[in-house]
Amino acid sequence: MNLFPESPPLTPLFVTWEKKKQLLGHGSDSNGNDDVQWNLRGCIGTLQPADLRVSLKQYALHSALQDRRFKPITLDELPMLRVGVSLLIQFEECEKGCYDWEVGRHGIIIEFANGGRNYNATYLPEVASEHGMTKEVAVESLVRKAGYRGKVDAKLLSSIKTTRYQSSKAKVTHDEWRATALA
Repeated sequence: MNLFPESPPLTPLFVTWEKKKQLLGHGSDSNGNDDVQWNLRGCIGTLQPADLRVSLKQYALHSALQDRRFKPITLDELPMLRVGVSLLIQFEECEKGCYDWEVGRHGIIIEFANGGRNYNATYLPEVASEHGMTKEVAVESLVRKAGYRGKVDAKLLSSIKTTRYQSSKAKVTHDEWRATALA
């Protein structure tokens, strides 16, 4: 069965792997939600539109095995993992500066130059809200993520070109994937 049309969709995307940390209580909370924490195990993608048929597989493998922040994912970890795919949409330049976006709704890309060097970094839409960041904290954190170690002052902040975007995200655990794959 061919899931894609002859002309495949081109979209920027990120693939995120998370590992179940532990059950914090005894199964579920009062709302029936699992009392589970998930820790990041890898997240790699592209901001450039790419062939979804190729890039999904490519970035799933890259984020599982080549994210330099983590050791490669092992087969033993599979039952404790979930994977998320974020398709990035609605890119807009922030015309009112680096804080012209909404936490929990937008991801942001920052770009700036300093001392003859170019810097850039991004956070997906869920990152700031999941980590309890304000806009100000998120932007300063991105400046550091980009590799800049100098003073983050009004002059630097006013030089940052910021692009906001949204995403459509789906997540599936290994057990959920197995249930559908074996059905």
